[in-house]
Order: sequence, then structure tokens, then C-alpha cells
Amino acid sequence: MTAPKIAENENPEVIFSDINMPGINGLELARLLKSNEKVKDIVILLFSCASQSGEVFRKALEAGADDYIEMPADRNEIISRINVCIERQLSINELRKTEKILVKFKVMFESSRDAIMTLEPPSWRFTSGNPATVKMFGAKDEAEFISKEPWELSPEFQPDGTASSEKAQRMIQRTMDEGSNFFEWAHKRINGKAFFASVLLTRVEIEKDKFLIQATVRDITEMKIAEEKIKESAKEWQNTFDSIADFIFILDKDHTIRRANKVFLDFLKLKQEEV
Repeated sequence: MTAPKIAENENPEVIFSDINMPGINGLELARLLKSNEKVKDIVILLFSCASQSGEVFRKALEAGADDYIEMPADRNEIISRINVCIERQLSINELRKTEKILVKFKVMFESSRDAIMTLEPPSWRFTSGNPATVKMFGAKDEAEFISKEPWELSPEFQPDGTASSEKAQRMIQRTMDEGSNFFEWAHKRINGKAFFASVLLTRVEIEKDKFLIQATVRDITEMKIAEEKIKESAKEWQNTFDSIADFIFILDKDHTIRRANKVFLDFLKLKQEEV
């Protein structure tokens, strides 16, 4: 059975091998194991009982060994160096996992149809924006987009009369306090054209006690226009309903009056909400 196969079956955390073995030597063993995806993360320490030059140490590292120890060596030193190698490999494994997560996030970030951007303290300026963001705000590229502060891409005042700069700070603080915050916002593109958006701000911890905010923005201008048309239609209907001189009222299936026109309400001396 070959060395890589034995390593696959046994799955040891550490392999401690003499560099001068009969048959396959330690250097070749290290090369074989480190080139095998299934066992490449096993820590390999090579040693030799004969005095070796620095050239051998260099060759051991080039072969993929995590360390090289010249014997005889103190037991505590050997244990210490093994622990260092194990901790280093664990750190490398965690880094690889993080890199995989980042790659997946980058793919999702770049391909998302939603505009996604990030903001970081203390200035809370934009630090990234995906292609959908660049398109939504009419920027030439991401660099132009992140050169703008959040309130620069908003009208001076929000529909409730609050200054955009002031309200943006409040929305950011609420997100940091509560973890997320969903609201509607009046935005404007770089060319000055206004649009309505729904905004989801999410607090993201990127390191211990280090946070950023991810913003997901959707243009809801068409929805807002449709809502206004519905309101206008309802108002027109009510005006027509109230302009009729005859008594008119609407009953539900239980014969309860749900709505009455103005003439009928005036006759009963009631308000609509009292019907």
C-alpha cells in the first residue's frame, strides 16, 4: 500500500518521518503527500540523525515539509515545534474556508439583480457597489459610485421633511443598534433624477467587534406610481359617489352598511366612520 493511501486510511494529524529512509526518502514522501488533495493538510515534520547542512533544510521545505528537525533534539523542543506546525495548519485551513466563503459572496454580490453596497465606519461612506448598484445610480463605474456619500445620492430632504443627511445617520444608527433596518427612501441618481427605493440595511461583523453595513436597494418608483394612481382612482370614485343627489349606500352580505354617499350621511347626520 502506498504512503498516500495509508495516510488517507489513517488520517493522522501529524507525520514525523526520517529524511533518510530506505526506499522512499522523507523528501519524496513529503512531495507525494502534499500533492494529494486528500492528505495535503497533514502536518509533516522531517528529521535526520546525521548532521545536515542548511541546504537539506531548504530542500525539506521545498518538498512541502512543515518543519525540519536535526536529531538529537530535546523532547520539549520537538513537541513545541509540532504544536506550532499544527496551529499554523489550522490557521491556514480557517483562512481557506474564509476565502471560499468570500469567493461565494463575491459571485453572489456581482451577479445579484438587486443593488448591493457596503458602508463602513466611521465616515459611513460607500466602500463597494455591485454592477446592479452602478447601473441603478447611473455611475460610470464602481469607483465613481463609492466617491459619493450616501446623502449625496438623495434629495436634500426626504418626503417627511427631514434632511436626508440627518435621517441617513439615524437609519444607520438604528441598524447598528438593532442589527437590521427596512425602510423606504427617496434617492437620486448621479444625474440628479429622483427615484423611490426600498432599503434593507444589515449589520455585518467582519472581524471581532468590527462591523460594516450592507445595503440592499430596490427601485420601487413604478410601484409608487401605481399606488398613487390607485389613490387617485379611489378619490375620483368617492367624489363621483358623493356627487350623486340620491341616497346611495353599500351593504355587505350581512346587510350592514359599509359605505354611504355624502347626501345620505348628511341626512343621517353621521360621518363615514360612524356608519
